[in-house]
Amino acid sequence: MEITCYRNAIHTQETRTLPADVYNLALTLWHRTQPHTLFVPIRPMQYLAILDDEEWIFLDGARKCWVDIAQEAVGLEESQRKFS
Repeated sequence: MEITCYRNAIHTQETRTLPADVYNLALTLWHRTQPHTLFVPIRPMQYLAILDDEEWIFLDGARKCWVDIAQEAVGLEESQRKFS
């Protein structure tokens, strides 16, 4: 399956963190998938989170293929990342 996502120029860049329990659960689920790509619907917010080796992106339900938020994948060893 191939999904194409679009993004505008970076509007704002800031450091943010996720609560530890959410982050740890996401990493646990992500490590169980092969290849390491995980799709997580966040129903209350009408978002879709896509977690892969390079970044975690969040797509809004209203603008389905446009990236609203992107977070660099952290906590992965260099050997676990794939760069194209």
